[in-house]
Amino acid sequence: STAIAASWGASILIFLLFCFLRPRHNVVYAPKLKLEDNEEKAPPKAGTGFFDWVKPVWSYQEDDLYHKIGVDSLVFLRFHRMMRITFFLFAALGCFVVIPMNIGINLGTAVGRSKRNKDPLSLCSIQTVSGNLLWIYILFAWLFIALFLWILYVNYQGIIRLRTKYFQSSEYQNSLHSRTLLVYDIPQDLRSDEGIMRIAHDYSYGLEFVQAQIGRNVNDIPELIARHKDAIQKEEKILAKYLKNPNRLPAVRPTCCPKGRNEHVDAIDYYMERIQVLEQKIELERRTIDKQSSVSYVAKANRNKHPKGMTIKLSPRPEDIIWDNIKKPKRLRNRNRAISFAFFVILCLVWQIPNSLISTFIANLYLLGSIWPAFQTQLNRHRNFWATVQGIASPALVATFFLILPTIMRRITRREGILSKSSRERHVVHKLYIFLTLNNFIIFTILGMLWNFVVQMIKITRDQHIPFFEAVKDFHLIDNLAFSFMQVSGFWITYIIQRNLSSLFDLCQLVNLLWLSVKPHIMTLTPREKIELSRPPVFDFASYYNYSLFYTTVSICYALIQPLILPFALVYFSIACMTYKYCLMYIFSTKVETGGGFWRVLFNRIIFALCLMVAIYFAVIWNQYDFLHAAFILPLGVIIIIFKIYCLRTFDPLLDFYLTGQKRPGDSGYTLPVAKSGSDDRRNRLQKRFGHPALSERLWTPMVASNARAVLPHVYRGRVSDIEDNENFMSGRKGGIDGKFELVEERNMDFQAFHNREDFGAVNSDYTTTEPPSRTGTPFNETLYGGFRDMSPHPDYLHPSRGGTPFEGTPRSGISQQDDTYFARGFPQHDRANTTGSEGFYPQQNFSSSGLDVVYQTQTGHSDLTHLLNENMPRPQNREGDRRNNQYRRHRQR
Repeated sequence: STAIAASWGASILIFLLFCFLRPRHNVVYAPKLKLEDNEEKAPPKAGTGFFDWVKPVWSYQEDDLYHKIGVDSLVFLRFHRMMRITFFLFAALGCFVVIPMNIGINLGTAVGRSKRNKDPLSLCSIQTVSGNLLWIYILFAWLFIALFLWILYVNYQGIIRLRTKYFQSSEYQNSLHSRTLLVYDIPQDLRSDEGIMRIAHDYSYGLEFVQAQIGRNVNDIPELIARHKDAIQKEEKILAKYLKNPNRLPAVRPTCCPKGRNEHVDAIDYYMERIQVLEQKIELERRTIDKQSSVSYVAKANRNKHPKGMTIKLSPRPEDIIWDNIKKPKRLRNRNRAISFAFFVILCLVWQIPNSLISTFIANLYLLGSIWPAFQTQLNRHRNFWATVQGIASPALVATFFLILPTIMRRITRREGILSKSSRERHVVHKLYIFLTLNNFIIFTILGMLWNFVVQMIKITRDQHIPFFEAVKDFHLIDNLAFSFMQVSGFWITYIIQRNLSSLFDLCQLVNLLWLSVKPHIMTLTPREKIELSRPPVFDFASYYNYSLFYTTVSICYALIQPLILPFALVYFSIACMTYKYCLMYIFSTKVETGGGFWRVLFNRIIFALCLMVAIYFAVIWNQYDFLHAAFILPLGVIIIIFKIYCLRTFDPLLDFYLTGQKRPGDSGYTLPVAKSGSDDRRNRLQKRFGHPALSERLWTPMVASNARAVLPHVYRGRVSDIEDNENFMSGRKGGIDGKFELVEERNMDFQAFHNREDFGAVNSDYTTTEPPSRTGTPFNETLYGGFRDMSPHPDYLHPSRGGTPFEGTPRSGISQQDDTYFARGFPQHDRANTTGSEGFYPQQNFSSSGLDVVYQTQTGHSDLTHLLNENMPRPQNREGDRRNNQYRRHRQR
């Protein structure tokens, strides 16, 4: 009762505080309102009234929110809504049927009457129910499982409808990744021109490929870019402090002691020169990347096959790919996976130390007092205080560990060599659920049961002077373990009550609000840091899914044993539906949209929880009745497994593929849209979107407040004189970059003004367009060549808006005319001796969202795929490229 009063009182205060603060701090409580220019995707505007936010949150339904928050967020909300409906039905049966029945049965027994005034939890449970009365609970178990499976079935169909809508959307249909397959673990003997063509011939099912892309081994470029970003941030930090008041500069310039040097140097000049050196190294690496070994990319249509050990799957979005892992061989990934598993096992073992302390001592202090007379005196003297400690401290300790656990799991999972970020998050969900369910529920409950057994043995041997083995023989171990399992339910009820408070904390954003309010006053922020302050935070799907899955598992396992837990689970999911809906509409953003890729993970965990529920009910009924009657519970496990197999064969293919020849829920004569024209543009977009980002990533430019414009030329004393065109140092140019520095107005230091820029996390368009996305230049290109130049890894041949691409008869600079190189849509593949990678992308031209070996109608009306470009391209001499190379070498010599 103390925990309930404290938790709900704090929850009400936090909710009222949110309603008061919300209209006064839009940066914290509605950062997404200012970012979306498209009205269809913009969140609905909420008034400034105390409860004006309730109406849009309550009235906007799934179809209204599809374009506003994305499919991943809709799946998250649907899962919580599904659990709310489930626990509403369970709580109605539990509160109005099962609990009154339990109280009546328990009060009719001698044991129940003895607990009448001191243990209400026992009166609400089936602790003293036995004999033929348990038939009623067997029927309720069948009813609960039937309701849950029906709700799962209905929601699975709803998820399929969402996926259908996602596949049918023009945004997905016109995206490049929807027509691309990822192939990895390519055997060494197939990493050649002939090997790729052999793959194309053997596994294409009569279809021809669209194109083949050759990636590059980027070597040290990612590390150089990381160093460049670090130097930029340090330079910005130094300039922000030094130029805090441009009219009164400090008398002493900032200094630093570089690593490996025993003297202090001017920090501003040192980091600026370091930035220039790194930019030159990056540009040089990008220019000579064709001389490095290549990584094979091919195109084919195949599904769920492992020919010659290869794996062929639908490609994730380019921004979802973990490029450091995609080049690792299978053997290294397997070794890293084994190491990660070992770390996971060690973590589980280490956690048993605090887990045992919480489950034995803190979770049940009265058992400790029964064998420790001095402590029992303190319990009796300060009963309310110790009740508060037991009801609040123990669940709070577990909840605190939950906050850092996802970070630990991500660090463990990061070593496994998983190829995409979304897949890595699903692995995090998997590990978190295993850890929480195994350690914090099963083992925690077992430890509590064993602690109760130990306490009872100590009391019997001490008070009755009975030998230990005789006491164990007369103890009825199984009965008392079952009793202990029911007693632990009080801890989980308290824990779920406290989680209501945590969900409201997520809504109130108190920590974020305090940090954003205090940080500008206690720290000197750079323009980049000020811009980042207003960025919408990314929603941590893995953590929140695991919390809800864990509470669901605990609640359904105790649904009949201690039905008092059901109304509190209903309250939690009811609050979560409202709070997380507002958070996803107005506060949080989705890092990478997967179209509901978490659903299968959620469904499998729910199936496991139902099987665990059946196993627990079987053990309880066997203990309190007999095996014959408990056997009537076992068919429920078989039914659950059959249901899982049915969904696996019926629904799971529809989660991954859109089959145009098959009716699906929600289909009504839908026809696939015709892809837009511009095949040459698609050829170049494959390199941009599925090439390593280190080859095309825009380099950062130091950001400085615009009020320092006048003094900036005097502050930087470095290599300005080395630049051919000194006027470019402070001359404006495309992209808003002033020479070596980017000057930012104070009023523009908001994420709204920069959210479409690549260096602030924006992703280049992945959709089929007639014009390529442009890139702004880097300070290196500006100062070196004295004019604006698009930033691309090989501007001579990769940018489709330039003349001189291989498709127009001009090769890359630095490639001789006699270089016999295989081209597939403009990207060469070197011979097998220079090939080190074993991964590839298989783009397909069927314009479907499936990637199956099914032929769809193309825009020309033919049902065949564009052939793989296999011919050698003409290579006239590129004089412009040679001129730029000579200019670059002269600059390096100076």
